[in-house]
Amino acid sequence: MLRKMIAPILYNFNRMVSHCAVASSVFFSAIRRQTMFIAIDMEIAIEPFEPVPGKNNVHLKYIMA
Repeated sequence: MLRKMIAPILYNFNRMVSHCAVASSVFFSAIRRQTMFIAIDMEIAIEPFEPVPGKNNVHLKYIMA
């Protein structure tokens, strides 16, 4: 009797936990990808600073926003 009550709860809990793990891993990988893109943008914006100052300022403003 007790097992019949507990089993579906544990089953649903396991499903929920696995779902949350998948969602959080996707979320964190998206964050990591975003920070990687920002770092690449920073390198692109900072490296060619001398040739075209106006373009780099626009790029830096776009990163900060």
